[in-house]
Amino acid sequence: PQRSTQSRSSAASDVYKRQPMDLSTVRRRLKERRYKFVEECLTDIQLIWDNCKIYNQEGSPIYLLATRLEKLTKKAVRKHLPFFGQQRHTERGTKLADDDFMDGTIPFEEQIRLCQKAKMLTDDQLEAFLKIIIQHSHGVVQEHGKEKMTISVENISYNTLDKLNDYLRSISLENE
Repeated sequence: PQRSTQSRSSAASDVYKRQPMDLSTVRRRLKERRYKFVEECLTDIQLIWDNCKIYNQEGSPIYLLATRLEKLTKKAVRKHLPFFGQQRHTERGTKLADDDFMDGTIPFEEQIRLCQKAKMLTDDQLEAFLKIIIQHSHGVVQEHGKEKMTISVENISYNTLDKLNDYLRSISLENE
């Protein structure tokens, strides 16, 4: 938002009345699955930081905290959504997977179980397993040459985990 020549409190009051936003509202909207696109969620988060900076005096603790949180948010988007801004899966934006951003990371025990099952797969099964991860959790697989790759299991979405578990069930049925 652009700042006017009005006094800060008057300008802040106008902006805040027109577009109030806070983290509890973002959280509630996430839980209610009201965001259909990543951009909608990130726009609301940015609005919080913008309102904090407009509503509070430059250099004040809240202003400085908002500036810091804005930088951390942008850093987290670059880290966890490396394809954000590069690809669009629809005309309107990047669709949120069913459980992305909803419940955080997969529990550690589940990550261990998934890794243990992956170790038991044949080469062909492992290739299919990796394709599921690559298709549904962008940025989780890092290739290091032709023979080596790293999978950030902690960044696999719940949606991808469900697809992997479906696949694992399907191949265990084939082997029986």
